[in-house]
Amino acid sequence: MKQITLAELPEPIQNLINQAQKTGEPLTIIQDGIPFAIISPVKKKSLLQTLSTLEPLDEEFPDVDEGSLPLNNINLSK
Repeated sequence: MKQITLAELPEPIQNLINQAQKTGEPLTIIQDGIPFAIISPVKKKSLLQTLSTLEPLDEEFPDVDEGSLPLNNINLSK
């Protein structure tokens, strides 16, 4: 599949694509009264959707605060 940047397209086409991106609605291009092509914005996954696709880690995390004082025992006042 060939790819081009948005900047390579004529400005009126850029504006139509930007509008489709803002609204989330596909843009249908018609030739001789017949749908010829559809430009559809790519739907981005949410962070939660992306995280849900990750495999669980099978390794233990090291105890990075081993030997440190518990947070409830730290006195920040003088």
